[in-house]
Amino acid sequence: MEFNVGTFLTKRAELFPHKEALVCEDVRLTFSALNNRTNQLVYALGKLGVEKGDRVAILAFNEPEYYDLFNAVAKMGAIMVTLNYRLAGPELQYILEDCGAKVLIFSREFAEVVDSFRGDIPAEHFIAISDEPPEWALSYVEITKDEPVEEPEIVGGGDDVMAILYTSGTTGRPKGAMLTHNGFFVTSDTLIATIGMPGDTFLIVLPLFHIGALPGAILCT
Repeated sequence: MEFNVGTFLTKRAELFPHKEALVCEDVRLTFSALNNRTNQLVYALGKLGVEKGDRVAILAFNEPEYYDLFNAVAKMGAIMVTLNYRLAGPELQYILEDCGAKVLIFSREFAEVVDSFRGDIPAEHFIAISDEPPEWALSYVEITKDEPVEEPEIVGGGDDVMAILYTSGTTGRPKGAMLTHNGFFVTSDTLIATIGMPGDTFLIVLPLFHIGALPGAILCT
């Protein structure tokens, strides 16, 4: 069965637009609102030249923008690269060089560390999740706020890679584990088989850069 993970959110927004989809600190989003944010990000990334197979990295805490990106890369056939925010600058630089990320999205807390290596990685665009982005970065809000909310063309799915999570294993440099749309579906299905149906609420406490947390992004969609 071939499908695109991003269509889960699309369908939920159609069926239950006013039902609560995400609660993150003081942010509360319905499925309609989350889907609209996702679609706006798809169009914004497209304007920056992101295409099927391109890597979009994110260095952030657990924030609503993580869910925007997760669903956006799925819909547009791009690949999300999650970065461990506990890593030092040189370690992050290595990962970004290794995966060839075209865009790096980062929280305001990480502006300084990103600035320390931004000239040495292949990224063409830097997007800050911040009200006051550094002069060398685009504002997440500004590039998305005027984009349309209509459903974009769905690209890819099935055995296409949707995310790369880096793990060093036991020796050597970090290695990128490539996770497909099908893989995320099977993982979420395995979680349900293990812990049961989550119902309307699923609490994610692990960092979203980790495989222990990321499949939870689709459990309630």
